[in-house]
Amino acid sequence: MSYEITKADLQEIGERVKQIQKLAALTNFEIATLLGISEIQYDKLLRGVSMITEDKFLRLHRELGAVSYTHLTLPTT
Repeated sequence: MSYEITKADLQEIGERVKQIQKLAALTNFEIATLLGISEIQYDKLLRGVSMITEDKFLRLHRELGAVSYTHLTLPTT
């Protein structure tokens, strides 16, 4: 079964990443650096404009221990 990620999904993922960032008390720059992406790309993720790759989500999980790819991408409805 495949699932196509919608604009609403991207926005939800961005909101969840914001929550994780807040809990970790890290800046956008710190998270972007951790992920190996630019602040611009990270800002786009937070706004639900673009997506990062699964390996970046896994890096976020390893470094912060607070997130899983499934948690971020599962539909909430």
